[in-house]
Order: sequence, then C-alpha cells, then structure tokens
Amino acid sequence: MATMLRAALVLLGAILSLTAQEPALRATNPSFPLAPTTGRVHVDTQGDGLVWAHGDDWKASFGPQGCTFVPFLGSKAPRNFPVTVELAGARCGDTALPLDLTTAARAQETQRVTIERGSLTEIYELTPRSIEQKFVFAERRAAGACSVSMRVTTELSATQDADGSLRFTNELGGVQIGKATAVDARGATAPATTTFANGTLVYTVPADFAAHATFPLTIDPYFLVTSFVQPPNGYDHLNPDIAYVSTFDGVYAGVFEEVFSATDHDVRVHAYSRTGTPLLADFVDFTTTSWTAPRVASHVAASQFLCAAKRNSEVGGRLVDLAAPQTIPTFVFGAQFTIVPALLSAPESPDVGGNPSPTASLPGNYCVTCIRNAGVLQATVGTDGVVGAIQVLGTPAFVGRANASVSKCCGPETGVQQWVVVWDQGTGFTDRDIHGALVAADGTIVAQDITVDATTSNDTQPQVSSKTDFVSGVDRWMVVWQRTIPGSVIAVGHDDIYGAVFQDATNATGSTNLTQLLNRPNFANQVHPCVDTDGTRFAVGFSEKASSVGNDWAPYLATVHLAPNSQLAVTAYPELLNGYIEVDDNLQITSEHSGGTYTTGYVAAWTASGSFGASALAAFYRGHLDLSATSYFDHAVAGCGAMQLVANGLPALGETMYLDLVGAQGIPLFLIGQSTAPVALCSGCELGIDAGTMSLLGQSSIAYTVPPDVTLIGMQVAAQGIDVFAPGGCPLSLLGFEFTLTDEIVVTFL
Repeated sequence: MATMLRAALVLLGAILSLTAQEPALRATNPSFPLAPTTGRVHVDTQGDGLVWAHGDDWKASFGPQGCTFVPFLGSKAPRNFPVTVELAGARCGDTALPLDLTTAARAQETQRVTIERGSLTEIYELTPRSIEQKFVFAERRAAGACSVSMRVTTELSATQDADGSLRFTNELGGVQIGKATAVDARGATAPATTTFANGTLVYTVPADFAAHATFPLTIDPYFLVTSFVQPPNGYDHLNPDIAYVSTFDGVYAGVFEEVFSATDHDVRVHAYSRTGTPLLADFVDFTTTSWTAPRVASHVAASQFLCAAKRNSEVGGRLVDLAAPQTIPTFVFGAQFTIVPALLSAPESPDVGGNPSPTASLPGNYCVTCIRNAGVLQATVGTDGVVGAIQVLGTPAFVGRANASVSKCCGPETGVQQWVVVWDQGTGFTDRDIHGALVAADGTIVAQDITVDATTSNDTQPQVSSKTDFVSGVDRWMVVWQRTIPGSVIAVGHDDIYGAVFQDATNATGSTNLTQLLNRPNFANQVHPCVDTDGTRFAVGFSEKASSVGNDWAPYLATVHLAPNSQLAVTAYPELLNGYIEVDDNLQITSEHSGGTYTTGYVAAWTASGSFGASALAAFYRGHLDLSATSYFDHAVAGCGAMQLVANGLPALGETMYLDLVGAQGIPLFLIGQSTAPVALCSGCELGIDAGTMSLLGQSSIAYTVPPDVTLIGMQVAAQGIDVFAPGGCPLSLLGFEFTLTDEIVVTFL
C-alpha cells in the first residue's frame, strides 16, 4: 500500500508540459526487409579518377580508358565477368581524327557520364537496366564514312547476331551490345555497320549518310545485361547492422552486404524514420573492391553516421552526414578512407561505436575496433574522418583473440563516457574466455584488460551494450556471449547464451545463464547473442534452433534488468521476430538511447537465408513489460458523464505518459490513488479509487515521465476524473455540489 501511494505521489509531483506522443511498437509488428528498390541508377565518385554507376543488374566504371561494364550474373557467380570497352581511334574518310585519351570522365547528372575526347565526345546515358553509349562528332572533319574503333577486353565468349549486335556470354549470362544507329541533328537515322574481330569493335556510319547529315552526328549503341538471374531476387543480402541518431526527429540507418558475386560484395545503407518511413536507399560502396562485415554507429552532435567494414585486406570507412535545413534530412556522403591498414594479415571483425552527446565541444570521435594478427586493435575516428593512433587492447597483446565487439556508443555525457570493447581469447578451441576493455571518448585506454568470464567453458561470440544512464553515481554495461555445453551419455551437447552486468570494471551479477533465465528449451541451441540498453534495462537478442531436425533457426528478443538483489531478472520474455522456417541468424541491435533519445525503443536487424537466397530483415522492438495498450491503460470502471479521461504515451521506465480530461461541463479534477472494488456513489456513478490512498489534483492534464527505477516495473496506479458542478450525475445532496465521474484508468508501469 505504501509503495503504491509513493508512486501516486510521484505522479502528482511530476507535471510536465505536453509534448509529442508516440505509439508503442513491439516486435509483434511484422519484420521488414532492408531491401533495395529497383528502378534507380546510383552514381558515385571515390577519388580514384573514375565515375562509378550501379543499375538494377549492372555496375560500371568510367574513366580515361572508357567504360568497364560489369553484368550482375547472380550472387552465386564465382567472380565478376567485366567487359571493358576502350576507345582506340576515330576516322572520317581517310582522315584519322586526333583524340585525347587521357581525359577523366565527368558525371553531368545522375543519368549521364561524358568524356571529352577532342574530336568527339563519348557519352553514356544510364538507365536502371542498360547503358546507352554515344559517340558525338560535333562537326564534319573530312568527307567519307565516319567510324569509331574500340578495344574490347573480356573473358566472356563473343558471338555476333545477324542484325550486327554482339553478345559476350558464359553459362551464367552476359552482356549484349546492341546494333548501332547513326542519328544526325535533324533526327535523321541510318543503321551503322558493326564489325568485331581480334578484340576490336568498329562502328561505321555510311559515307552517303554522313555526307548529307547535319552535324552533330551521333553513333548510338547500347549495353544490356542478359543474365539468367534477375534482380531483386538475384541479390543476396548479408550481415546487416543498425544505428540510430536522434536528430531530425530520429533516424535509423541500416547497412548490409549486397553480394554482386562471390568476390565482389557491396555495402548498402538504408535509412528510416522512427516510424519506419523510408528516407534513403543508397550505397556505401558499389565499386569492384569487395566490402564485407559492415558496421555502423552515429554521432549526435555531428548528425552523422560512420560505416566501417572490411575492405579487401584493410578496414575502410565512410561518413554520411544528415544535412539541414530540410525537415527530412539530405544525406551527404563523404569520401571513402582507410581506418586500419593490413599488416601481416588482413583485419577481421570490424566494429564501430558512436557518441550520443549533442554537445559539440566534447570529443568528436567514433571508436573502431577489429582483430588483426590475433590481437584486438582500436582507433578513434573523428567526425572529419581523421583516424587516431591504432592501439592494442588486452594483456599480453596478441594471444589468440577473436570476435571483437564495441558498444554502440560511449554512453550519455551525464556519466563517464567510455566505449566498452569485448572479445574472446584462448589458445585452443574448447576453452575460450571473454575479456574486455574500457576506452574513453578521447581514445585513452582506461582499462586495458577486464576478465569477464574465465571459466573452463568454451565461451565465444561476445557482444556488449552501451552504458546505462548515470544514476546515483553509477552506470553499468552488459556483455552477452555464447557458451558451448559438451554432450554426455545422458545429455545432448548444445549452446546456451550467458550474460553479466558490470559496474565500471567490476562484475555486478556474475555470469548468468540467460537460456535458463529466459525459460528457453534445455537442449536447444541459442547462439550469436546481441545486446543494448535503453538506459535502464537491456534488450537481448539471439537465434535459436529448437529441434535437431532440419535447419530452422528463429530470431528472438527479450528484455532483462538488474534487480535490487544484484541479480538479472526478466522484464519481458523472448518474442519471435520472424517465423520463416529456415535460417534467421546474426542479430544486431541498437537502442534509441545509444543514439541520444531516451526511450525504450530498439531496432534489430538480422540475416534470413535459405533455399531462396539471403535477405536482410529488421524489426522494431520495445524493451518493456509485454502488455498491450488496453492492458497498461486499463479502463476498469465506466464513467457517468460527458467528460472523458484520455490516456496516451507510454508508461514505461524513462518514457512519458499523458492523462487528459476532455469535454468538461464544470471544473475538471483528477483523483489519483490505488484501484479498488468500485463503490456506487449514486445511480450510474461509481468510484474506483481507494479513498484511503486517494489524492486530489486540480488540473486537466498530466504529463509524467516514469523514473528509471526497476522497482516500478509492474506497479499500478489508478486515475479517475471528477467534473465538479457538471449536471446529470450525482445530485447536490451528496457532496454539496453536482458532479460526474469519468472512466477509471488503471496504469501499469512497464
């Protein structure tokens, strides 16, 4: 009773101004694909002197050498099969025209690339499914037929059709170079002849047409993919990651691999509003350099995302700024850059953590980590792309370390801003341990090596949350990992997930078997856990294979919290994110808290793969008690007048709920207290608030932010409105004035 009254009094004392309200989204909402839409051409430059373009089923580069066209032949293609077309010469009659073969390509607009060659202009008109190549002669240089010759380099087999078009193909498909047409300035046309021999392609405009043509004169072939696997279904999408930034009313960015071929993986970036509205569908990279294992984080003060990924034999990165002043942000891509170079061996397991602080004067850094030469490397990256010194974590420096992971952010500025880095290490395959380190926002190593779990068990695949809010001088972080449980005569070997909560560098809970805590099947496999925090609690994701038959891995999210007894407790038991019967695995999660918004909101992303290929999926999640809106705002007693009590917002820890009295006929007042069995005050009017705990509040609106106190989870408080002097309810004789009552709403804190 006293605790309930305390919650009611806290509610009475926290009257805030009404702000924007938002619906409660849980994982029961359908998952959605982080999938590209077709029908668009992407154009980019990378500082290598080339213009790059990507359509639905092709990519190409343009430069002094001409065009390298790469058809998409399915994600299972063993490698790329490019066709390079280089301008070799041009003639009018017997006169060889002077050509500049050193000029860089220029993207005039998103649909056109031009290369000025002196005597002619080489133009590429880009469409989602083809490239139209044009050679434009600005003026007549000499009498006779006009021709261009090109060197064609490819390992595809060439055949020429009767109409003059060429096909360069293998068993997967290939490229068709269509027959050429000559077009003059008046629009008059004539077929251009096409010859191909010994790797040289020649287009010739007949002399009689050239003689009567009005210049400029254009020779106009096209490139078209003839693939046996067509997008979008042909592309596999792998290894997604997700981050959030609070600017522009909140933006999520998801990155994932798009498999162009076995040796050429691109990285896409898609952005969404907090309500799931698509804002961006673009590429971090679509060159022929392979980018894999992308990770993303945000920097709130810079309104920016950083994507870090393995780029061939190094870790590369690219910044994406959200530009003002539009309400919907404009996304501005920076240049690609190297974060960690290769040394003896290529880096593995790249990861990146951001900064949720809106204060620009604080260190403007990201933290990038990776594994190289069995050691854990860490480097800060500024919001300007400047990379700090590479440091080695762990003691001693290189002892069989793997699977490094960094917290999604360095924690709120109200606390001690530090990234948490974790990894597994060991010299064998049956006894690996979990270790960690703390890195300050300026890159200083605060704790070089923290032992998380050093039992004789085989512990791998660690992931770590951001820090919680700094409350009473304390902030915490949670690490989760996968433990292999050996089989025995009476038990089947399997994998469980474990976790521990730390305060600074001290283990506050000990290692906890989360599989058991979350009531998962005893001998099922739970693997590849992930975790983040809303500032108070922790959302934990994992994949589960419940049966030894088949290959059905299902993705789950649950929420846990640190109870007053310093043990982990369950806020919400696991929820299934996707029921597709094949493999849903490799979950990654971010909280809105890690991007600067203090809510219980999360988004998780994962790979769904099977006989159909592979897709990147995502789902919104709320890390609170699993109740519906009709349950946490429960209309327990019906009202008896015109005035209504309306509840909105979310009564979850750290979030804001709203109670409003609308339609008053007299003076609206709130009654707040503990719910009890309804008492009839007069015909049709019942009071649902216990008189012994009831308080009276003389206003018509309440905005209350629920304290981040886990002892409030599941607690209830009741509210009812009384409309003093309103007619049609209880008579004057009862209390000395007429009045009506609203519904009673019982609020459950989530």
